[in-house]
Amino acid sequence: MTGPSTRLFAIAAAMSAGILVAEALHPALILAFGCGAAAVLMVTGAGFLNERFRGSAIAAVFVAACAFGMCLAGLRLASLERGALGVAGRAGADAILEGRVLAQPSIAGGGLRFPFGIDRARIDGRPLRVRERVLVSIRPPPSHAPDIADRLQIDARLGPVFIERSARSPSLDALARAAAQRLRWNGIAARAYVRPDAVRSMGGPRAPLDRVGRAGRRAVARPVERLPPREAGLLLGVTIGDTSRLDPGMEEDFRTTGLTHLLAVSGENLALFLGAVAFALRRSRTGRRVTLIALGFALVSFLAITRFEPSVMRAGLMATVGLSGVAIGARRETPSALAVAAIALIAMDPFIIHAIGFQLSALATLGILFLGPRLRAVLPGRVGAVLAVTIAAQLAVSPVIALTFHQLSLISLIANLLAVPAVGPATVLGIVAAPLGAVWPGLGVACVTLTRPFLLWMSFVASTFARVPHASVGTASGFMGVATVVSLLGLIVAAARVRKTPRIASLVVVIGIALSANVWAGAVAPPPFGGLEITALDVGQGDAILVRVPGASMLVDGGPDRALVLKRLGAQHVRRLDYLVLTHPHADHVEGLVAVAGRLSIGREIDAGLDANLASYREYLQTLRSKGIPRDIVRAGAHYALGAATIEVLWPADPLFSGTSSDLNNNAILMRVRYGSASALLAGEVQEEGQQRLLDSQRDALRAEVFKVPHHGSPRFLREFYAATGAAVALIPVGPNDFGHPALRFSRSSRPAPGATSLRKRSARA
Repeated sequence: MTGPSTRLFAIAAAMSAGILVAEALHPALILAFGCGAAAVLMVTGAGFLNERFRGSAIAAVFVAACAFGMCLAGLRLASLERGALGVAGRAGADAILEGRVLAQPSIAGGGLRFPFGIDRARIDGRPLRVRERVLVSIRPPPSHAPDIADRLQIDARLGPVFIERSARSPSLDALARAAAQRLRWNGIAARAYVRPDAVRSMGGPRAPLDRVGRAGRRAVARPVERLPPREAGLLLGVTIGDTSRLDPGMEEDFRTTGLTHLLAVSGENLALFLGAVAFALRRSRTGRRVTLIALGFALVSFLAITRFEPSVMRAGLMATVGLSGVAIGARRETPSALAVAAIALIAMDPFIIHAIGFQLSALATLGILFLGPRLRAVLPGRVGAVLAVTIAAQLAVSPVIALTFHQLSLISLIANLLAVPAVGPATVLGIVAAPLGAVWPGLGVACVTLTRPFLLWMSFVASTFARVPHASVGTASGFMGVATVVSLLGLIVAAARVRKTPRIASLVVVIGIALSANVWAGAVAPPPFGGLEITALDVGQGDAILVRVPGASMLVDGGPDRALVLKRLGAQHVRRLDYLVLTHPHADHVEGLVAVAGRLSIGREIDAGLDANLASYREYLQTLRSKGIPRDIVRAGAHYALGAATIEVLWPADPLFSGTSSDLNNNAILMRVRYGSASALLAGEVQEEGQQRLLDSQRDALRAEVFKVPHHGSPRFLREFYAATGAAVALIPVGPNDFGHPALRFSRSSRPAPGATSLRKRSARA
C-alpha cells in the first residue's frame, strides 16, 4: 500500500489530529473560520509549490488537512453551543419540539431515552425552524415506545448537555463530563425532559429514505417472526445489525469470544447484499448502465435499512467510489477507496472518528488490505487464506478493543474461523427472504427456516468457547494497555514477514505466549480473597450487588441494562448464583435480572412479592416460572445460609406499608449479611418512613461494618438511620443521572455519621 493511497491515509490522519486539537482547545468561532481560510490558502500554495518543491507541497497539504479538521470540529462545537437549543438548554427553557426519533429508544436512568432530530420548535413561545438534536428522557417510561423515524411533538423542559456535579463529587463530575462529551459527539445540543402525557404522535416517517428504511426493516423482520426468539434475534443481528431482540446471554457470549463484529452491519453485509442484487440482475441479462443504476439504488436502500451506521457508511462510500470508477472506466484501487471514504465521512461528521463502529470497520479493512497479503504468504492453501484474513482483521482492531473495552479475547481466532463460514449463508438467506416473502410469504418462511442450522452453529460456537477458562483477559487501561498490545502485535507481524521455517516457529511461539499470558499471570497473582466479598457492579444508574463467600454467591438486584449486568458478572467469572434477590420491582433493579434469571443457573429467587405494573417485572416472573426457579416471598425474620455466611431479612414488615410517597421503595427488602465477625447491611431503597420504623423496632440489628446506602444516596434518608449502622464504609451505587444522586443533605442533617467514610464509587469492593 504505497503511493497515492498512503498520502490519502495521511490526510485522513491529519484531519483527525486537527479534530482532536480543536476538542482540546475549544477554539472560538472566529478561530475556526480562520483555520478553514488557512487550509484553503495552504492548499492553493501547495499547487504552486508542487512543480519545484514537491516535499514542501506535500507538507503544506498535510498541515492544511490538520487545519481543516480544526475548522470542522470548531464549527460543529460552536453550532452545538451557540444554536437555539443549546442556549435554551443552558437556560432551562420550556419548549414544544417537533421532529423524528433517530434511534431505537432504550430504558436508562428510570426513563425512556432516545435522540430526537428537531425541525420545528417553539421555545418560550417563540417559533423557530431548526435542525438540531436533543436527548429526550420520558419519565416514567410510557407503555408503548416510539419507533425509529416516528414523528412526535413533545412538550419538554430543556436542560444542558453537561450537568455540573463537582460540588457533590469530583468523580461523578468527571463521569458527567464524559457523558456530555459522548452526547456532543452524537450531535446532541440539549436534554429534553418529558412526561408521558406530553408526547403526541405526528404519524410515521415522511422522508423518502426513512420510509424505505422502515419498509426494509419490516420486510426483513416479517419472515423472521417464524423463528424461535433466540434465532430470530441473531438473524436480525447478522443481516441488518438490529440487536434489539438479541438474547443478552448470547450477546455476552459473542463479546467474550470476539464475535461481536458478526452482529454489527459492515462491509461484508453490504457486499453480500449487493452481490445478491448483482446476481439477480445478471441472470435477468440487464445492461451495464441499468445494472450500475440499480446497484446504486440498492446501496442507498441498504444504508437506510441499517440506519446509516458508521461502519456501513464507510463500506457504502467505498462501494460508491468503486461503482463510480466502473462507470467512468477508471482503475479501481481498494486502499484508495478506503482512504477516500474515510476522508469523506470525516468531512461530513468530524466526530465520527470517536464512533467505535467506524474505528473497528476502518481498521479491520486496513488490516485485511495491508497485513492480509503478508500473512497469506506464510499461510498457504485455502484454509491459510481464510486464516490470513481473520488474523489480519483481528490484529488491526486489537489496540482499539484494548483501549475501549480493556479486554482481549484469546480464543477469538479459533471462534471466528469456526463461526464465520456460517455468516454468509445466513445473511444471504435472511436478506433474500424479504423480497421473496413479499411476493409469496411461504417462500420467505422457507428461506429463514434454512438459516436455522447456520444460526444454531454460530450460537453453539459462541456459547461453547465463552465457557473456556481464560477465554478473555483484561488489559491495562490507557496508554500502557495499548502499548502492550501494539508491541505484541508488532512481534507477531515481524515474525510473519519472513518465510523461513525458524521465523514461522517464532510466530507460533509468540502467539502461544500471548494465548497463555493470562495463565502465567494467574500463577504469580495473589490468591483470591477468602472471606466476605461485596462488589457493587458497575451497571450505571441502578443497583446490582454481588455478595460472595467461599463456595457460594448471591446477586441483589440487576440494574437497568440486561447485557451490561451479564457482562459484569462474566468479568467476575460468575456462572451460578445460589440466591437471586429482587429488593423491589423498579426498572433500575429488575431489568437486568430478567437476563440473569434466563441465562445463569439459579438456586433460589427471593423477593417481597410486591405488585407493580412493569413489563420487565412480568417478564422476570414469567422467566422464573419457565426456568423452574424456586421463588420465596419473604418478610422480616427470614434467614438463609450462604455458604458460611448468614443472611438476615430485616425488612419489609408484615403488614406492608401503604399510602407513603413510594410504597415500592418503603417495602423494598433490607437484609444483613454476616460472615464471622464481619457484616454488611444492604438497605435497598427504603425511605424515611421505613427507616424510622426500623429505628423504632430493630435499631440494634442495623449495625454493620459495610453499609449499602438506600436509593443511590437520595435525600430521602434519615441521619439517625446512618448513625445507627455504625458503618466504617458506605457504598453508594450510582451512575450519571438527572435525579441529583447522591444528595448533599439527608432529611434531618447535612453531616454524615461520626467516623463514617463515604465511598461514592460506581464499582467498589469491601
